[in-house]
Amino acid sequence: MLALAASFLRDARFAVRTLRARPAFALVALLTLALGIGANTAVYSVVHGVLLSPLPYRDPGRLVGVWPAHFGSNGELEFLQRHARAFDGGVAAFSPGWGISWSRPGGALQLNGARTSTNFFRVLGARPVLGRGFVDGESAAGRDHVVLLSHELWTTAFGADARAVGATMVLDGEPYTVVGVMPPATRIFQADAELWLPLQIDPASPFYTGGTAHFVGRLRAGVTRAAALAELRSLVPPMRSALGYEAAYGRDVDVVPLRDQVVGALRAPLLVLLGAVGFIVLIAASNVGNLLLARAAERRGEIATRVAIGATRARVVRQLLGESAVLAAGGGALGVALGAAGLRALVRLLPADTPRLESVALDVPVLVVCAGVTLAVGLLCGVAPAVVATHPDLRRVARGARGEAGSVAARRARGALVVAEVGLALVLVIGAALMLQTLWRLTHVDAGFRTANVLTLRVQPTGDAYGTREQRAAYYARVLDRLRAEPGVVTVGALHHLPLTGFDWHNDVEIEGQPAAPGATPFRPGFRTALGDYFGTMRVPLLAGRVFDARDDMRAEPVAIVSDAFASARFGSAAAAVGKRLRAQRATRDAWARIVGVVGSVRHVSLAEAPEPEFYLAASQFPQGATAIVIRTADDPRRAARRLHAVVASLDRGVPISDVRPADDLVVTSLAQQRVVMTLLLAFAVVGLALGAIGIYGVVSYAVARRTREIGVRVALGAGRAAVMRGVLGEGLAYASGGIALGLVAAAALTRAMRTLVYGVSPTDPLTFGALALLLAVVACAASWIPARRAARMDPVAALRAE
Repeated sequence: MLALAASFLRDARFAVRTLRARPAFALVALLTLALGIGANTAVYSVVHGVLLSPLPYRDPGRLVGVWPAHFGSNGELEFLQRHARAFDGGVAAFSPGWGISWSRPGGALQLNGARTSTNFFRVLGARPVLGRGFVDGESAAGRDHVVLLSHELWTTAFGADARAVGATMVLDGEPYTVVGVMPPATRIFQADAELWLPLQIDPASPFYTGGTAHFVGRLRAGVTRAAALAELRSLVPPMRSALGYEAAYGRDVDVVPLRDQVVGALRAPLLVLLGAVGFIVLIAASNVGNLLLARAAERRGEIATRVAIGATRARVVRQLLGESAVLAAGGGALGVALGAAGLRALVRLLPADTPRLESVALDVPVLVVCAGVTLAVGLLCGVAPAVVATHPDLRRVARGARGEAGSVAARRARGALVVAEVGLALVLVIGAALMLQTLWRLTHVDAGFRTANVLTLRVQPTGDAYGTREQRAAYYARVLDRLRAEPGVVTVGALHHLPLTGFDWHNDVEIEGQPAAPGATPFRPGFRTALGDYFGTMRVPLLAGRVFDARDDMRAEPVAIVSDAFASARFGSAAAAVGKRLRAQRATRDAWARIVGVVGSVRHVSLAEAPEPEFYLAASQFPQGATAIVIRTADDPRRAARRLHAVVASLDRGVPISDVRPADDLVVTSLAQQRVVMTLLLAFAVVGLALGAIGIYGVVSYAVARRTREIGVRVALGAGRAAVMRGVLGEGLAYASGGIALGLVAAAALTRAMRTLVYGVSPTDPLTFGALALLLAVVACAASWIPARRAARMDPVAALRAE
């Protein structure tokens, strides 16, 4: 064993000396490998942190998402806690996205909060670093208000003072006692959560059966997911009956690993990026393999001499593999350094709400994988050159025989590597083009509203001063009146939740004169409350009737506006909807609301999803606790943002103001995931295309250099320069054609994995495939042009004299 280690060490020293003798060759090879391994390091770090690493909780393999496609209600939670036996500690719930107003002496502050069942953190196995967690019973109506702080809020707002536990915070106008501080990066389901409150479970509340929460559970020892799913399915019928749900209730019931539920739709884009960066590594390895093949051909005399004096073929192969391993190790070390820098840039590029972003790090598991990739690259780069360079005919070379032994094998190996490079580069270019088209189409889709020159801000009046609907409505009226009077303000309005913000409320709606069949699935359109000139400010067109105005106060008949999609689904046309009445469960408090207008449909959930039916209630009649103000200005809203923020704040310093930003950010933020995937695929495609072109150039240039005598003879015998150029260009196009054919077949198979990422274009779009195949052919011609031109200008006398 020691002798073998010593032999490897001698081979490594010899390889280093050999590479130092050819610094340009070594530098190009090292940088090529570093580029591929560095990109792989950065992307794999994200994939490992988000998709592969276990959740940071006790025994995470037993944690499951219960019914992940469904937002559960408090009624369902209580039913499952009473009857489900497959889960250790019972089913738990997490309700995200609660804006919470914190009143303090320096002014009110808007916090991002969540509500959980009292057993939620116990089920996860997450313990507070200070104080205690929630205890059973603290969700009941009338119990003392308690709150858990995030580690970040405790550090920034309380200076990491242990005396924060037991302190009182006035949240939404009510006193809450801080009972504990959670560990850093407790971000499951909501990356920006700053504090957690207990779910308020009240069977008398109209929201008791409304779904707002993710359900999670911890499987009991010995219980499988299949067994838990079977139990859950058996509980659906009695739960449907107990809560009065429709006949279709429970068809999508499932139990999945909690990590899969947390990651959600991010799995597909991350795996696509990992596959793309794997292609970059393969292209880089192919390029270096071609360099090593050319280098091995130059050393055939040296290798032949070693064989002639007794070196075995295995010994020479080991020496050559040692050189490629040294190159790979150097490229791997440099690549990890590049990957660390790339990872920092990549994390900044990812959306802030990316699940499990706090788990992303260049840690030991990632470094182990990078070491494995480096080893594989070393073998991949070195095997073909080592085999070709130690061809048995080397003995003829050692005896002085003319010609290049093994030249056919070497030429075929170099050609195969270039074909592979071009094919992989074509797959990357097609993937990038599909995402580029997707982003372009999404940015040009008709969303149903216009955000140019619109500023948005969010206000949340809470506490005793705004405890009644009348008080909240009066506050919103003051805000809108004050903003209308400001110079440069064109129109002002408000909406409970703006489009593309991730909040999508729905409500069961009954249409007067259209009774639902027994057991039928209720009509459940999107639900918003609007105020002022919201539709005019956001340029949502009025199609029939009127919009809300000053006559729609609390003394008047409740009114509603419906979208074109709503009107078409229930009444056949916009005109037919005006004058009809609807009643929404919970939202209208059992009152009928008359439809006074129909507006254009809005893509509220996503630009990639068709508009759903929606209805709007007048916020002057049904005001909410938090509302987004929209202000259309005469010029760039960024210039007026600070001034308009101050205007709203001056009306009541106790009302927190948050999310002050141009409305254009709504669209930009909603497309963040597609933009990241497109940017990275485009970068990988450019690198792959460049490496592919370099590969073609290198192989054709080497072929020209090796055929100097042949070309000289042909020119001496009268071959024209055009014929010589055509021959050389044809060789480059032959390599490119093989790569294009391979790439088209691979792309047709692999881009199907992007079907959930693309919009408005087929993942196997023939026009995209054809155009990019032509682009690769043009790149191949360009890469072959310089060596072809050099060959055509060759002086036959000088070529023959050199031979």
